[in-house]
Amino acid sequence: MKKGLFLICILMLGSILLAQAEHLRYLPVAETDDFWSPLLNPAAMGFENSNGLAFVGEDRDGEYTKNYYTLFFNMENLSYVFERDGREAYANDHHTLALGESIFSPNFYIGAKYDWKNKYFNDGKWGIGGLWRPVNYLSMAATAYDLANDDKDYRLGMSVRPFAYDEKLSRKLCISADMMYEASEEDAEYDWQKPVVSVSTEPVAGLFLSGSYDLEMERIGANISVSLPHTRLGNIFSFNEDDKYETGKMYVHFTDYNQESIFNPASTDRFYTWELKGQITEQKSGYKIGPFSISDKKQLTMFSILEKIEKLKNDDHIKGIYFKNPSYTCSFAARQELQAALLDFKSAGKKIIYYAENMSGSEYCLAASVADAIYLHRNGTIDLRGVSVSMPYFKTLLDTIGIEITNFQSHEYKTAFNSLSYDHMTDAERETYDLLLDGIYTDMIAMIASGRIDKLKLPVKELIDNGPYLNADRAYDEGMIDYLVYEDELDDLIKDEFSIKKFSKSVPEESLQVNWTEESEEKIAVIYAVGSINMGKGKPGMIIGSKTTSDAIRKAREDKSVKGIILRVDSGGGSAFASDVINREIELCKEGKNKKPVIASMAGAAASGGYYISCNADMIMAQSSTITGSIGVIGMWPSFERLYQKIYINWSTVKKGENADFGNTSRSPKKSEIDLVKNFIDKTYNDFIIKVAQGRNMSKEDIHKIAMGRVWTGKQALERGLVDKLGGLTEAVEEMKLLAGITCDVELVDYSSDDSKLGITIDTSNLTLSPVSAELPAEMQTLLTWWDYYQQFKDEKAAMINPVQINE
Repeated sequence: MKKGLFLICILMLGSILLAQAEHLRYLPVAETDDFWSPLLNPAAMGFENSNGLAFVGEDRDGEYTKNYYTLFFNMENLSYVFERDGREAYANDHHTLALGESIFSPNFYIGAKYDWKNKYFNDGKWGIGGLWRPVNYLSMAATAYDLANDDKDYRLGMSVRPFAYDEKLSRKLCISADMMYEASEEDAEYDWQKPVVSVSTEPVAGLFLSGSYDLEMERIGANISVSLPHTRLGNIFSFNEDDKYETGKMYVHFTDYNQESIFNPASTDRFYTWELKGQITEQKSGYKIGPFSISDKKQLTMFSILEKIEKLKNDDHIKGIYFKNPSYTCSFAARQELQAALLDFKSAGKKIIYYAENMSGSEYCLAASVADAIYLHRNGTIDLRGVSVSMPYFKTLLDTIGIEITNFQSHEYKTAFNSLSYDHMTDAERETYDLLLDGIYTDMIAMIASGRIDKLKLPVKELIDNGPYLNADRAYDEGMIDYLVYEDELDDLIKDEFSIKKFSKSVPEESLQVNWTEESEEKIAVIYAVGSINMGKGKPGMIIGSKTTSDAIRKAREDKSVKGIILRVDSGGGSAFASDVINREIELCKEGKNKKPVIASMAGAAASGGYYISCNADMIMAQSSTITGSIGVIGMWPSFERLYQKIYINWSTVKKGENADFGNTSRSPKKSEIDLVKNFIDKTYNDFIIKVAQGRNMSKEDIHKIAMGRVWTGKQALERGLVDKLGGLTEAVEEMKLLAGITCDVELVDYSSDDSKLGITIDTSNLTLSPVSAELPAEMQTLLTWWDYYQQFKDEKAAMINPVQINE
């Protein structure tokens, strides 16, 4: 701390030292890419180190001049600068608008600026700039100013970093030379002047020193600055011909970016404390109100979590993750995706600690598979007891009140509406669930065994059969956990066990770019298909709209900068018609001038219509426990005729046309109508398996054998040819790089989001919810779900739905 105060004092003293017109002269145009960029070279804003707010004050003759200052408002690629000139005789306040962006390649930048004095906007001056950094050790720049006049100012610069072969040494030394074409002080004639030569160094992290010599004016300039994690303090000063100090420019720059600093607490090795809470989903759901998109703070996207784990892995000072009493919900397939990411985190030699007051069975599976140590509250529980499916059946109830359900099934395994048309679980339904649960149960056993097989006292299957563990001592005795603790004991125990001194909740932040050269990136479009599939427009995270999704696919297909498309699916299906519209758009990606590869990446579920929209992809990937398949078609015709009779409601109909009242629920369907719907169901199923056969390069007969409405886990689907590989979004990206022939890094771009909307996140934890559904028993909520499905798809008569609910 004393060292830091000493350096700041140096800066303060140095500030009593450039005239307004000359302070930029001593900043190398090819090296400088910080907040000065809008004035010096707007092209450097494309390098994106200039973001933030900055203040520059002036000192004349040893006194601070409050009427002379500059304010920088720098955003990504865009800036406004206000320069206050307080002389009473002049209206000399300057305003500058500047922008900069990379073009052609990530290492070539262009920019432009326009500046004017107060109300004289139309009399302003234009300036342009270019910056090229082909390799880490070389940067070249050029600027031109006052373009409308014959006598323009030009500037050329080149900077070299001799030690740029090592990122840690790259800023240890930089040598620059700038040449300017402008009017000389002696005769005001425009000509190329002698160069300004500069040398800069960062001897220790956070301390920047630069010296310049102006061969034309025979003056010496200097720039000194000290960096804090999000702040930079410094000043620029020069000596005149008589070796006397001239006016100084002291500045402070605030930025969101993290930067190396001698005060940076991030330099301490630590464990990241992660209180993971909320619902993990693929795409946040919410509501649009005018220009705003509002979502719940409790929703977490899988992509954001994977991105966070990757950042923690790449931060050398993060030695481990400490999950502190997490409380989150997600599918079992999502836990498998988290498992893969956390094991990759551990591959960097880092640790994972897991503490919980209580754990669900699936949560324990994840903790057991990745944690180096599991801590459980002394009175905690582990609800490990396997998986099950419990389904209510309403036929007897509906018969009693006078509602008749005609359930149209392409096959007996297509059981989505069985709860309404049967009074018990059918053999086909039981067979489906048994096979599905067997796959998930096997994965649960494998996850637990992979991380704790050497610590457990019993085989995993026997441990599950002995659950749930309502007594923490039982779990400890069986080797399921490592420590029983109270929360206040945790920190000291972990510090002793893992020789760590500090915990932190600070996520590694985006840092200022040090290397001049950015690696080339190719663009991969990610399109989320989350929710039920409907015609028309969709709602993020809730409804997959045929128009919304097909438009997103078309946009990505026609964008020549996109090298491939990943369709991220988490859906139990929906409208057969809407599914076909989306399927067709995927098919178009396989032909024509805009041909590009498509990978369907299945999350928790991609069944029925969810599989239909995936089957045309060049590759299908799923987690081992993803619920998929369910290739079949259903329909439903409810009749309330007897109910209306019981409550004394009489209906009368006038029609022109034999089937004008087709679908009328006030009467039972006629045989001819039932036959008509059955034929339509059969035709839709036939189209379904033909599309799957074409997409999977299999025969229609082979598809039919594994279709008929049967539901599979991702692993079972892989064994039957319905899936190509197991893996999550991270693996899908790697496979896409192979398919598209991409050898560099990639940029994932969400093509299903509406960038025109301003995102707002709210915390709904303390909001009062409507009791209408919250207080209903599970059976009644299930009944409402079926009715909701009917309302969504009643006009189509055929749907592709697989609403499987598994209790873990």
